Amino acid sequence: SARYQSNWKLSTDRAVSVIQLFESIGKIAPERLTAVGYADTRPIAPNDTPDNRAKNRRVEIAIVQQQFE
Repeated sequence: SARYQSNWKLSTDRAVSVIQLFESIGKIAPERLTAVGYADTRPIAPNDTPDNRAKNRRVEIAIVQQQFE
């Protein structure tokens, strides 16, 4: 589209928008937040129908507990 020249840009912007939301809430230290865009490299469904394409338009959130020694 005119706004997003590639799936990489769209995917990354989608991930960054979620990080910005978490940052604006202020409950998580910004240095603990990371955004990653995978574009079309990790689909969960075939991209053959509108419903399946909608399933692939997602943000996954991973919560990792860092272990200190």
